[in-house]
Amino acid sequence: MKMKNWNYSDMASQADIHISEVSRIFSQKKALTPTQLDKITAAIGLPPGSMYALYFEEYFSDSEPVHKSRSSQFLYNCMLNGRNLEANLMIGSILEENSKYLRSKQMLNIFSVAERLFHEGNESEALFLYEAIIENFPDRFSSEFAICYFRRFFILITTERAQHALSTLLEYIHYLPVDVRRDAFLWITVFYYRREDWKEVKYYAEKLESIASYGNHLGYALMYKGFSLTRLGGTLDEVLEQIDRYSEVNKQFNEFAVGNRHAAYLDFGILDYAEEYLAWLIERDDLYVGLPRLLRTYVELDRLEDAKALVQRYRHIIDAISKERDTWVKQKTVLDFQFAYSAYLSRIGSYHEGIDVLLEITTEALTLKNTRLFKKCMYSYWELRDRTTTEQDEKYRQMLLSDTN
Repeated sequence: MKMKNWNYSDMASQADIHISEVSRIFSQKKALTPTQLDKITAAIGLPPGSMYALYFEEYFSDSEPVHKSRSSQFLYNCMLNGRNLEANLMIGSILEENSKYLRSKQMLNIFSVAERLFHEGNESEALFLYEAIIENFPDRFSSEFAICYFRRFFILITTERAQHALSTLLEYIHYLPVDVRRDAFLWITVFYYRREDWKEVKYYAEKLESIASYGNHLGYALMYKGFSLTRLGGTLDEVLEQIDRYSEVNKQFNEFAVGNRHAAYLDFGILDYAEEYLAWLIERDDLYVGLPRLLRTYVELDRLEDAKALVQRYRHIIDAISKERDTWVKQKTVLDFQFAYSAYLSRIGSYHEGIDVLLEITTEALTLKNTRLFKKCMYSYWELRDRTTTEQDEKYRQMLLSDTN
């Protein structure tokens, strides 16, 4: 204030804090809140969080019990402003609490902050706190502790850490509240669907079905179960039975059922439904989801002009979501489309280009640990081995070595 030549009125005006509050704070008659600290920091022109270390020293470094609301808001602000050092100091001060009861209460406060961050979409910031709780929470059989494992898995689901996160989640999954357990079974099903591990998809879809008697969770359980039956040797009637069941769940799943019924006929070799499927897709915002199956159908029917027209008309959509890949659905759609496109290129005689595309997919399948897609790519490459170049063969050999390792 001296550097700015401000009085209390100036500070109150610049920081949007009532003058009586400013007076009490600076005369040390009232504790400064984290929100007020941020306002004052902004008013004097300093970067967000630049005074957090001083605030921690003032309010949290003594032997007094940590103030609940002040510590929660301070920790929340630390995470939003990327102040992990001060957040670690805050967590450390909680862990140094001698009373197990008070320490447990403060860890629950950290959990509340993590949940707030998570539900606001600040997942990486929430993950930092969930992992601190997992490492230090004293009650390892509480629902909060189990929820931390689920949140960590959910946040990491598209990363290389997902498998380990899933393994630890499964140890505690029965401690989850039923509503969260439904979410957990759904996202485990999605995880295996993305990897095309159909036995696991069916297993967890049935787990979800067993605790979901209505609504979206039931719809997804039946839908993923139907997808798995298609790949595990189920009959068309069995798949259609699942589709009929989730068509009655709600309006959303009734819409899904229309398109998935067409797709089921195509999957079982009844390829006359291609045009009906396309007509249904054209009216949808998620048109891209069905393009891989349509392209594959046209190639299987040797309708190469239709395949060419489909690629020319909708390739820009696939290219757009290829750049985004902001959801696992888009990521899987791009891979499926590229696989069908490589088959199309080979069918029209563009072997080298088709094989290049195939090798790109193989590399990504290996990265994603999608074993089924990787094997499909390897088999397709082997069928085209008489058409490959020396460079492509070397890349193929290196991928085989990577898979072996």
